[in-house]
Amino acid sequence: MGVFPYSNPQKVVTDYPHIAEKISKDLGCKVKIYTATTYEEYMNKASNLEYDIFVPCVSCIVKLVTNKVPLEVIAAGYPPFKGAVIVRHDSKIDSLNKLKGIKIAAVVEHSFGGYLFLKYNLQSMGIDIQRGNFVSFVGKTDNVLISVLNGKADVGVTRLDVLNEDIYLNVRKDLKVIYESDPILNFPFVVSKSMDKELKLSIKQSLFSYIPDKSNNSLKYEKIIETTSEDYVMFGKKHGIKSLFNPHFKGILLYHHPQKLCFR
Repeated sequence: MGVFPYSNPQKVVTDYPHIAEKISKDLGCKVKIYTATTYEEYMNKASNLEYDIFVPCVSCIVKLVTNKVPLEVIAAGYPPFKGAVIVRHDSKIDSLNKLKGIKIAAVVEHSFGGYLFLKYNLQSMGIDIQRGNFVSFVGKTDNVLISVLNGKADVGVTRLDVLNEDIYLNVRKDLKVIYESDPILNFPFVVSKSMDKELKLSIKQSLFSYIPDKSNNSLKYEKIIETTSEDYVMFGKKHGIKSLFNPHFKGILLYHHPQKLCFR
């Protein structure tokens, strides 16, 4: 299972073990979690079908499908989430119209909930966030909040559900949310189109029967539901994701059939 590096490797491999263990048990073989060190490395591996199960970011799957990589979305976490734009409680910034020329702390460049939704919204308003602002990509919500609270950034961007976690209750009184995004699709679960149909069905059934541990649900899923590639393509068209891709990235599209996981 190749998971997009949305955070540091330790968090990635601790967020997904329950799902990997569920699939392992249901299929009767070990499912291991892998990630990559960079966006480019992950996209190259995904383009080359180097994983059996892929868990890419939202913008990643739109680009992969657009580039006709033979992948198929089979499921996604539910419910969708939202992104949030936050400022200090005493800030005079109270709308997106006032974001031109200020300092912004975001999670990572390819995170839709932690950056891209804001870039898209400002772009639709005629504001080029890359030219009109100083943007710092600080890696995680903790660093976004710290940057805003200590004045290194005027505005922070992160997932709203993460911001509402109990560990941030004490600092929330010093912050306010000035904008919430439309619902954002969760990371999808993806397989190669050439995967054996019986194996694909077994993986889908395992995912759909997954019950999140409420006491340790870092992914904030209520359940995993059936989803299709078209759902993400439509989301991408609605939010202009294609126009936000790095024009210098060129995936190495050397398609080959990945090794099958296993059969019961």
